[in-house]
Amino acid sequence: MAKALGVRAVLTGKVTPRGDELFISVELVDARDNSHLWGEQYGYKVANLLAVPTDLARDVLQQLRLRLSGAEQQRLAKRGTDNPEAYELYLKGRYYKNSLDRKKQEKAIEYLHEAIAKDPRFALPYAELVGVYVNGMASVGATMPISHKEALQKAKEAAAKAVELDDTLAEVHLSLAHIARVFEWDWKTAEREYQRAIALTPNYAEAHHFYAHYLVAQGRFDEALAESLRALAFDPFDVGMNFHLGWYYYRTRQDEKAVAQLKKTLEIDPNGVLGLTYGEIGQYSEAFAELQKNQELKGLDLRGNWGRIHALAGQRDEAQKLLAQLLAETQLPDKHVSPYNIAVIYASLGEKEQAFAWLEKAMAERDGNLTDPGLKVDRVFDNLRSDARFISLLRRMGLTP
Repeated sequence: MAKALGVRAVLTGKVTPRGDELFISVELVDARDNSHLWGEQYGYKVANLLAVPTDLARDVLQQLRLRLSGAEQQRLAKRGTDNPEAYELYLKGRYYKNSLDRKKQEKAIEYLHEAIAKDPRFALPYAELVGVYVNGMASVGATMPISHKEALQKAKEAAAKAVELDDTLAEVHLSLAHIARVFEWDWKTAEREYQRAIALTPNYAEAHHFYAHYLVAQGRFDEALAESLRALAFDPFDVGMNFHLGWYYYRTRQDEKAVAQLKKTLEIDPNGVLGLTYGEIGQYSEAFAELQKNQELKGLDLRGNWGRIHALAGQRDEAQKLLAQLLAETQLPDKHVSPYNIAVIYASLGEKEQAFAWLEKAMAERDGNLTDPGLKVDRVFDNLRSDARFISLLRRMGLTP
């Protein structure tokens, strides 16, 4: 692990809850010879949970003989809340936030609102709520039961409250960047806010991660790769960031690298992007198998992807069946179907008029899928690119052809 991280020492620890107490043991190990550099044991009441990160960081820094700047000391001491229940609920909400599973997204929203109820002055839960609405609306397989317009309104309200409470947090500026990129197509503001988040907390992996999404949408692939690798360097074993690197390779049409990278994460986190990659390179049986696993395990709605691969495989009847299902569901009052997914199937079937009609609907709804990976680089619409209507779409989104 130390070799992969490029570090000399590793801090390991164990937390044991007993009743209303937490017992924490930590050890600093020299990775060169596995020798013990320092160790300590702590006991805390659960009510004093918020003191744990500050105390541990202070003691480890002393052992490493490192000095913090004044700004770093302030960040270390800053908690955001003095309510341990609010903090625990916030952590639970953050844990569930990044899932594309509807039930987990709903759990994230529930926990974050509970955190806010415990401490209405706690800015971080508001910032994380923005992430839930962005992830739910800007993902092909997400199944949140609200429209993109509703998600935008809820995201804006949460972001405004976070800014009001504490605009010095990197998480708050990341939430502003999300809204500008995914919903408002305000690319200058988005980039400024991503860079502000990174400046405030340079080792904030999530900011580097989503800045890479922004850069892919702009077609700035070399910069996107650099940001992706920076995010991964903070935790080379993080499943999400390893998946993101595979997503980057797929979106930039480096399919062999995408397959190799996505296979790394397959055992612990099956992912639909591997299925899409197999489809693009003509391995259709493998594509369907991967999509099936992902759909069953995560409960995602991947019919847009299924339809595309059926079309690529020449199975037009199967693609048309999925299309008919999605179209029927657009008439149901309690169901929201992404217009983008319908446009994907029409484009893959070569039905350009319908594809453009549904892309227009996606534009009107501010469908988040249009910005992730971004219409400018989205390979599923390659057969539409030479059409003047497609160029018009890009211009209206603030993207040059």
